[in-house]
Amino acid sequence: MGKVNGSTILFKIGTKLISGQTSGSFQSAMDMIETTTKQSTNGAKEFIGGELNRTFSASGCFDPESTDWGFLDAINAQSARTPIAFVYGGVVAGDDIISGNCLISNISKDDPQNDRSTFSLDFQVTGDITQAVVAI
Repeated sequence: MGKVNGSTILFKIGTKLISGQTSGSFQSAMDMIETTTKQSTNGAKEFIGGELNRTFSASGCFDPESTDWGFLDAINAQSARTPIAFVYGGVVAGDDIISGNCLISNISKDDPQNDRSTFSLDFQVTGDITQAVVAI
């Protein structure tokens, strides 16, 4: 059984990696539409699948000199209120990826004393996603 080192799974916004990524997560939820009737077997509830809601989050180190996609890029993209392209997955040829468009729902920045400055981003996927493999 293969295992994947989470350090090799990254988010890109457009073609740029999120600056200094330290963590990331992807969530996919489907609405459950209840279809239970009086005739349902043994009083068991029945459901069909509804709409999908996909979100992801990423955290990174704040680096004002980085050329990667960072905190100020996120502020600008959120202010523009327009979808931005994302890619999530491996970065080596043959790795699985998912891609689509998203909006930035939340931005936070943490500047503790005697520690590194970090930022966190929450994204709302808009529309469907595409599954692919990193090209060779």
